[in-house]
Amino acid sequence: MQKSVKILGIGNSFSVDCMEYVYKILKNLGVEDIKLGNLYIGGCPLRSHCENARGDLPAYEYWKNTDDEWQIIPDFKMSDAIKEREWDYIFTQQQSGRSGLAETYDDVDELTAYVKSLAKGNYVYGWQMTWAYANYFENPNFEPYDNDQDKMYSAILNAVQTKILPRKEFERLIPSGTAIQNARAVLGDVLNRDGFHLSYDFGRFIAGLCVVKGLVGLDIDNVTYAPEGVDEEKRKLAIAAANAACKTPFAVSKL
Repeated sequence: MQKSVKILGIGNSFSVDCMEYVYKILKNLGVEDIKLGNLYIGGCPLRSHCENARGDLPAYEYWKNTDDEWQIIPDFKMSDAIKEREWDYIFTQQQSGRSGLAETYDDVDELTAYVKSLAKGNYVYGWQMTWAYANYFENPNFEPYDNDQDKMYSAILNAVQTKILPRKEFERLIPSGTAIQNARAVLGDVLNRDGFHLSYDFGRFIAGLCVVKGLVGLDIDNVTYAPEGVDEEKRKLAIAAANAACKTPFAVSKL
């Protein structure tokens, strides 16, 4: 078992969602040394990350977790977070509304080069494939997909397959979007707290399992932890949804 895991996310509120329970899941699996960092700006797209990198701007809230408590530091630079320690894993993602618009992904090359220029040691670079909105969500960001969850999910799959997989820098995929669709196929459209962010307990738990399995590569079958409000049946469903997504990231699996 891996005894040390250090993860840095470069994202937005969707990276907050997927990282919320990662510390607890890793600890439950026996990981002893856990360091988590998450560079947060609400709704931040790849292009804005690149602009912040170019100007070395203190534009982020830096969410840190080294003892199972999240500490939030304002006015933080991406460069300082990357250089803070030798990260084992670094991941990024596209802003949710643009996640199915493949033409918006080319900014990832500039961000990737920036990370590479600053990161210490050897690290695994990953991509989070985010989730489609709830069908009831009303927002202009949903309009490019005709306000249709299935269309948005298909567009996200296409964007990742055409724009991320060919870029060899990305070694791991966090298939949160497919894991959420897997669970939706069982429970219905009930995994969001507001139409686009994940539910505080179950939805975030699924995404966290995807980080631990998809990015870190740990076996999640033996995870006994579940957030308060997630019963035994849902704990098993969350593990099954994440496992199936990591095995088959570009199609919904029958659980």
